[in-house]
Amino acid sequence: MWFMFGFTTLIASAAYALEVRINAPSKGGLKDAAGFPYWYKVSRGKYGITGFRLSIKGPSGYNFSFKKETGSDRFFKQIGVCAEYQVGRDAFDKAIYIVSDDTFLCAQLSGNGKLTAEILKLFQDGETFSREIKELRCVSGYLVATYKVRNDYTEHQIFTAAQDAVPILARIGNELQHVAAKPGGKWRDPFVIKAAVILAISSALAISGFMQLVRIGWTKLPLTLDTGLLWRDSILAGGLIVAALIVATIMSIGRSARTHLVLIELLLFGAFGAVATSFSELRDINMELDTVSHTEYRVQLYDKYVRKGRHGRSYYFSLENWTGVGTRNIQVSEGLYDQIRAGEKVIILQRPGYLGYRWVESIARGG
Repeated sequence: MWFMFGFTTLIASAAYALEVRINAPSKGGLKDAAGFPYWYKVSRGKYGITGFRLSIKGPSGYNFSFKKETGSDRFFKQIGVCAEYQVGRDAFDKAIYIVSDDTFLCAQLSGNGKLTAEILKLFQDGETFSREIKELRCVSGYLVATYKVRNDYTEHQIFTAAQDAVPILARIGNELQHVAAKPGGKWRDPFVIKAAVILAISSALAISGFMQLVRIGWTKLPLTLDTGLLWRDSILAGGLIVAALIVATIMSIGRSARTHLVLIELLLFGAFGAVATSFSELRDINMELDTVSHTEYRVQLYDKYVRKGRHGRSYYFSLENWTGVGTRNIQVSEGLYDQIRAGEKVIILQRPGYLGYRWVESIARGG
């Protein structure tokens, strides 16, 4: 049951991630700046506002993004992992990284000094002590500027920033609109869908893996005993998944403007997700397909104790180690903790596991 739940979660997460990557994000609240309507969306964290997004209606037929060029962008260009189009204007080329392989768009950037000047101005105006522009994206007929901010940033400051940024966005959209009529639709960039699919798989692995680890953490029983072996095999399986995604990236998008960004995200998030998802799926297969009868062990409960943490209390039994020498500490539910007293016998029902990872099916009072 849980194996299929994990598989379904993975598929659903991939579909959601793909939708987010190829279509415009949710718009949010509607406002007006200097006569231009715009939508804003605020991101919040534990300590306040972490960022915001400004969106306006833009030209159709484009799917690209611009971001501040970083040292890692320059490094990967230098070693030949990625290739970025240069518009031929030093100030723009040094400051802005073009995440697009749309040759038509790149030609427009080279031939339109006003367009590149407005884009550069948006990034320069967006860099202040309290906020930083992360990305300007054009997708599904919208121009979307995304900012990250300090924790003491207020919504009033967002609306003040919008008074400067939205007119610039409108001028950028106007310049793009004049040259957006070339046929080919939003997939003129040959690598948009390919990169989005790979990153959607990476995101889905991270989302599914995280959800499954939380689920396993909340579930005290059944309990895998051979966790070391399970983690070893999970790391091996996760590594193979990531290696396959890296090969797929190189074969599908080659040396494009997106290559290093895809690879970085794969290594940062996809690797965690691949290992975590492998761990949960191997664990569930090992339990759900195990048809061998259980072995019963009657062991001594030496002690029990409670640990207090940020998210509440955790309950533990210190048991006679039926798998070797010494003691074995096992986390149990609060109900089981209250039911059995230290010094009593408990019954352990252990099974060998379909994949060979021994696991505990249940723990009960031994009478």
